[in-house]
Amino acid sequence: MTELLPLAKSKGIGIINGSPFGSALLTDRGPAAWHPASAEDRAVFQAASEFCRKRGTSIAKLALQFASQNSELPTTLFSSANPESVRRNVEWHEQPFDMELVAVVQEILTPVRDKQWEY
Repeated sequence: MTELLPLAKSKGIGIINGSPFGSALLTDRGPAAWHPASAEDRAVFQAASEFCRKRGTSIAKLALQFASQNSELPTTLFSSANPESVRRNVEWHEQPFDMELVAVVQEILTPVRDKQWEY
Protein backbone atom coordinates (compact mmCIF):
# COMPACT_ATOMS: atom_id res chain seq x y z
CA MET A 1 0.00 0.00 0.00
CA THR A 2 3.02 2.29 -0.04
CA GLU A 3 1.96 3.53 -3.48
CA LEU A 4 -0.52 5.79 -1.65
CA LEU A 5 2.21 7.64 0.24
CA PRO A 6 3.06 10.20 -2.49
CA LEU A 7 -0.63 11.04 -3.01
CA ALA A 8 -1.18 11.48 0.73
CA LYS A 9 1.92 13.65 1.01
CA SER A 10 0.82 15.83 -1.93
CA LYS A 11 -2.48 16.48 -0.13
CA GLY A 12 -0.83 17.21 3.22
CA ILE A 13 -2.14 14.00 4.77
CA GLY A 14 -0.03 12.09 7.26
CA ILE A 15 -0.28 8.33 7.41
CA ILE A 16 -0.36 6.33 10.64
CA ASN A 17 1.09 2.89 10.13
CA GLY A 18 -0.52 0.15 12.18
CA SER A 19 0.38 -3.44 12.89
CA PRO A 20 4.02 -3.59 11.79
CA PHE A 21 3.92 -7.30 12.67
CA GLY A 22 1.06 -7.95 10.24
CA SER A 23 -1.26 -9.53 12.82
CA ALA A 24 1.70 -11.70 13.93
CA LEU A 25 2.38 -13.00 10.40
CA LEU A 26 5.73 -11.23 10.68
CA THR A 27 6.74 -12.91 13.93
CA ASP A 28 8.43 -16.19 14.79
CA ARG A 29 5.31 -17.51 16.52
CA GLY A 30 3.01 -16.72 13.60
CA PRO A 31 -0.61 -15.59 13.59
CA ALA A 32 -3.46 -16.81 15.75
CA ALA A 33 -5.53 -19.74 14.53
CA TRP A 34 -8.39 -17.37 13.60
CA HIS A 35 -6.24 -15.45 11.09
CA PRO A 36 -7.58 -15.99 7.55
CA ALA A 37 -4.17 -16.68 5.97
CA SER A 38 -4.13 -20.04 4.22
CA ALA A 39 -1.66 -22.78 5.10
CA GLU A 40 0.24 -21.93 1.91
CA ASP A 41 0.43 -18.25 2.85
CA ARG A 42 1.53 -19.09 6.38
CA ALA A 43 4.30 -21.26 4.94
CA VAL A 44 5.62 -18.27 2.96
CA PHE A 45 5.78 -16.16 6.13
CA GLN A 46 7.41 -19.06 8.00
CA ALA A 47 10.07 -19.33 5.27
CA ALA A 48 10.85 -15.63 5.63
CA SER A 49 11.00 -16.02 9.41
CA GLU A 50 13.39 -18.98 9.08
CA PHE A 51 15.59 -17.01 6.70
CA CYS A 52 15.86 -14.16 9.21
CA ARG A 53 16.68 -16.58 12.04
CA LYS A 54 19.48 -18.08 9.94
CA ARG A 55 20.82 -14.57 9.42
CA GLY A 56 20.89 -13.95 13.19
CA THR A 57 17.80 -11.79 13.59
CA SER A 58 14.05 -12.14 13.85
CA ILE A 59 11.49 -11.23 11.24
CA ALA A 60 9.62 -9.27 13.93
CA LYS A 61 12.65 -7.10 14.58
CA LEU A 62 13.17 -6.48 10.89
CA ALA A 63 9.47 -5.71 10.36
CA LEU A 64 9.36 -3.22 13.21
CA GLN A 65 12.55 -1.50 12.10
CA PHE A 66 11.42 -1.32 8.48
CA ALA A 67 8.05 0.16 9.45
CA SER A 68 9.12 2.51 12.23
CA GLN A 69 12.17 3.90 10.46
CA ASN A 70 10.38 4.84 7.23
CA SER A 71 10.55 8.64 7.11
CA GLU A 72 7.34 8.76 5.05
CA LEU A 73 5.44 7.07 7.91
CA PRO A 74 5.93 9.37 10.89
CA THR A 75 3.89 7.19 13.25
CA THR A 76 3.87 3.41 13.65
CA LEU A 77 1.56 1.80 16.19
CA PHE A 78 1.97 -1.63 17.74
CA SER A 79 0.14 -3.26 20.60
CA SER A 80 1.43 -5.29 23.51
CA ALA A 81 0.22 -6.19 26.98
CA ASN A 82 3.80 -6.90 28.01
CA PRO A 83 5.95 -3.94 29.15
CA GLU A 84 9.11 -5.87 28.25
CA SER A 85 7.89 -6.22 24.66
CA VAL A 86 7.33 -2.48 24.49
CA ARG A 87 10.87 -1.82 25.76
CA ARG A 88 12.30 -4.35 23.27
CA ASN A 89 10.40 -2.76 20.38
CA VAL A 90 11.72 0.69 21.28
CA GLU A 91 15.27 -0.75 21.39
CA TRP A 92 14.75 -2.38 17.99
CA HIS A 93 13.47 0.91 16.58
CA GLU A 94 16.64 2.68 17.69
CA GLN A 95 18.94 0.15 15.98
CA PRO A 96 19.87 0.40 12.31
CA PHE A 97 18.57 -2.34 10.05
CA ASP A 98 19.95 -4.17 7.05
CA MET A 99 18.29 -3.02 3.79
CA GLU A 100 19.89 -5.93 1.92
CA LEU A 101 18.16 -8.33 4.31
CA VAL A 102 14.89 -6.44 3.81
CA ALA A 103 15.24 -6.87 0.04
CA VAL A 104 15.73 -10.63 0.33
CA VAL A 105 12.83 -11.00 2.78
CA GLN A 106 10.60 -8.94 0.48
CA GLU A 107 11.52 -11.30 -2.34
CA ILE A 108 10.62 -14.32 -0.20
CA LEU A 109 7.30 -12.64 0.66
CA THR A 110 6.44 -11.82 -2.96
CA PRO A 111 3.57 -14.36 -3.11
CA VAL A 112 1.81 -12.67 -0.17
CA ARG A 113 2.84 -9.01 -0.53
CA ASP A 114 -0.07 -6.56 -0.50
CA LYS A 115 -2.53 -9.41 0.01
CA GLN A 116 -5.87 -8.36 1.43
CA TRP A 117 -7.11 -10.75 4.11
CA GLU A 118 -10.80 -11.59 4.26
CA TYR A 119 -11.72 -11.23 7.93
